[in-house]
Order: sequence, then C-alpha cells, then structure tokens
Amino acid sequence: MDGRPTTEEHVVTLGSSPRRIWIHRPQRGPASAPVLIVFDGERFIRGGLLTGIDELVSPPSVVIAVDHAPVREGGPDEDAAIGQRADDLVMNPRFCDDVLALVRRTAPDVKARTIVAGASYGGLAAAFFSLRHPEAFRGICLSPSFWESDDQGRRIWDLAPSRSDDKSDGTDVESESHESEPLEAVAHPTFCVDHGTLETVIADSVAEATEEFAAGGIDIVSRPFVGGHEYLWWRELMLVRLAEVLAE
Repeated sequence: MDGRPTTEEHVVTLGSSPRRIWIHRPQRGPASAPVLIVFDGERFIRGGLLTGIDELVSPPSVVIAVDHAPVREGGPDEDAAIGQRADDLVMNPRFCDDVLALVRRTAPDVKARTIVAGASYGGLAAAFFSLRHPEAFRGICLSPSFWESDDQGRRIWDLAPSRSDDKSDGTDVESESHESEPLEAVAHPTFCVDHGTLETVIADSVAEATEEFAAGGIDIVSRPFVGGHEYLWWRELMLVRLAEVLAE
C-alpha cells in the first residue's frame, strides 16, 4: 500500500439480485468517520464523485457505491437495470437491511451512523433508510421521489416511526438478521432534502411530505436549487451536503 485511495469492485447480492458495488477508501478518511452509501454508483463514479470526495478536508472512512444492474452470466444486465433500480429503491425493506449488513461487514469498527445519499428514487431510498433504521442511517435526499408509493400503497411518511407504539417503528420490519431496538433507544430519523426549481412534481411531493412528517414529529427543511432532474446538479450538491454532514 502506498497510501493512495483504493477502489475495489465486487459482486454482492443485495435484495433480490447480485450486482456490482465499488468500495472506495479515501486516503485522508479517518477510521472513525462515517461510511457513505451512494446509489446509482456507476453514474456518480463516472461523473467524478470519488475524486471530489478524495478532495474533501475530512472525507468518509469508506464509500460504498451500489449499482442496480443485475449481474448475469454475461455480466451486468443493463436492460434490467431500470426495473431493478425501482425494486431496490422504492421503500424496499429487504434491500435496506442487506445494505446495513454490508456496511457492518465492510466497516465493523465504525460506530457513527452511515450516510446514505441518492437522487430521485435514490433520494426516496435515503429517507426510507433513515426511517427504517434511524440508529444506523442518516440520509442525503436529492430530488427525492416522495410522490411514489410502496407495494402496499403507502407513502414515505406512512413509514415514519410511531411516537405512540413502543413495539413497532412503523416500517413493518421483516429482517431476521437484525433485531429492532426498543423505540425509546432508537435515534431520531435524520435526513436533508434538496429539490430543483424546475422539478414541479418533485417540489409538490416534497412540500406534501414536509407537512406530513411535521405532523408526525419529524421536521425537515427542504432547500431548492436552481436546476432540474439531472446528475449535472446532483453530483456537486451531493459533495456540498456530504461535507456539511461530515463537519457536524
């Protein structure tokens, strides 16, 4: 090892399918710093996200970038990536729990909450991860698809932890590998939200979600940026929000 950042590519099964992940270890990342999970990993990597992370004053300890194209015998099945991405990111408990297990295997000594960052469906998943496992995840939600419903017709705020039920966190936890903590011992869900001024549907759904979350005791502040539904905006904004969270 010469001290330079390293990136390894692996194939792991998350949710219902094997897929590629990239594990990146920034050179200056403190061992105690949070892990960062990034959805749509290949697109963000191609856009230079890892280089930007390496340039941060205090980067995360590990970056795990997740792809959504199922890996078949001939390699990643790009034709199936759109459907798999939706299956992964639209409030999928199994995918969430498998990512949590991956983080614990990859960085077992890191105690800080993992930062989960994504855009569009990935932004929705970042909020869901924080709601489902608030003790383990905090989210960076860029242009989140809060207009979506899960396979039971529930919206994202319907999955927020209950303030009155000590036996359930409101997310129908199904994982057999991770036992839920009592509600009083669980951290408060934490995520930040940004949306573009050109994203009318997204902006409306964020405003609706903000009101619904507030009624449930979760206050979020949505911040508009001048732009639309495009990686051109998300890559730079993700770095800005990541630096803010790491500085806390």
